[in-house]
Amino acid sequence: MPLPESVTRAKVPRGTSGSKGGSGGRASRTGGAFGSLGGHYLISNEKLLIGPSARLRYVHNSVDGFRESGAGGLNLQVDSFEDDSLNGELGMLVGYRVKTSWGEIVPEARAHWNHSFTDDDDNIQSSFINGGGRDFNVESTGLSRDSLHLGATLKIKIGKNVEPWLQYDTETGGDATIHSGGLGLGLNF
Repeated sequence: MPLPESVTRAKVPRGTSGSKGGSGGRASRTGGAFGSLGGHYLISNEKLLIGPSARLRYVHNSVDGFRESGAGGLNLQVDSFEDDSLNGELGMLVGYRVKTSWGEIVPEARAHWNHSFTDDDDNIQSSFINGGGRDFNVESTGLSRDSLHLGATLKIKIGKNVEPWLQYDTETGGDATIHSGGLGLGLNF
């Protein structure tokens, strides 16, 4: 039975981070594991880098249940849940080296096809704390079993030992799109 529109449209703070005053719930990860095995083969000359890449990735997450507060009769109790995923990735990487007097600049672009070998449909069991109504499942929106991953990285090599980098990635499949970015500094010893 669907929830009434007044409940589904209520502006109630939701989330897994709360404040001392109680405007949400708190969840903690009780366990997790991550493993990745992959590599690439780059064909390069003085300037151009190009080559295939492949990776196999496994992730396990376990999240404690939690209880919301501060929303009156709309507070939820969310049960603990676990998630496992095994994904494979095949793609290509292209980069170009620009040498300078102080080092080099290396812009890179990549495109990968990702395939999920596990069922990506996750259901999270919830209920109202005050017992009003029946328990309900929230089905997470995830990527489809096959998705496209596009990314770009800008590396700046300063001398032989310092390499700051900036990265952007997007992955799209089905009804979901994920964006991520990174900034880092590599130091070689």
